[in-house]
Amino acid sequence: MPAFDSNSRYVDLENATLTIREDGESRRVVYKKRRFLPPLHELIPVAEQPMVDGSRLDLLAQEYSEDPQNFWQICDGNPILHPDELAEDPGRVIRITTSASLRMPQGAEG
Repeated sequence: MPAFDSNSRYVDLENATLTIREDGESRRVVYKKRRFLPPLHELIPVAEQPMVDGSRLDLLAQEYSEDPQNFWQICDGNPILHPDELAEDPGRVIRITTSASLRMPQGAEG
């Protein structure tokens, strides 16, 4: 079973390894390299969405990409540090974006 779902933001990241030595024993740890956000100018605008009380990124992701776990794509299109920041300010208009490299939702192919 793969470590990440096929639509994960981490699935395409390169693996790296680290050897850790403890108590005379060595073990190899495999991890994913750091993910950097795509440049905003490379993202394709899909919509602008006003946030209201009770707005949730998972529900918006479901609406726009047919997968609630794609909330991270919404985060990528808005310069914030924490996803909760997008819903903290009712009335804030957020960008819904996609990237040409992202997979289309099932059934969305033209």
